Amino acid sequence: MHTPDDALRALASRMKCDPAAPDRFRADLERSLVPLIRCAIRSGTGLPPLVQWVQRHLPEPGPGSHRPADLEWAAPSMARQLCDHLLGQMRPPAQATRDTVVGR
Repeated sequence: MHTPDDALRALASRMKCDPAAPDRFRADLERSLVPLIRCAIRSGTGLPPLVQWVQRHLPEPGPGSHRPADLEWAAPSMARQLCDHLLGQMRPPAQATRDTVVGR
């Protein structure tokens, strides 16, 4: 069974991280997530795993706010948070990298 996080990790890995330019990859990933997150906030549409993630991580609106319009400001910070999560999931555990050394 696939979870929404599995689908989001697959999306990030398909973007093909350039090991020579991790900062650029991160910036590109964040930038590409912002409009998708805004769409999910506004209308609840988009890739189901992303929409589910957005719904779980939306900040609480302030008093008297109109939820979708007032929460669009949150998209860049949510993109940063999701990017952190995805990149953390893509990093191999330290033990796995040590076990793959040839000749030891």
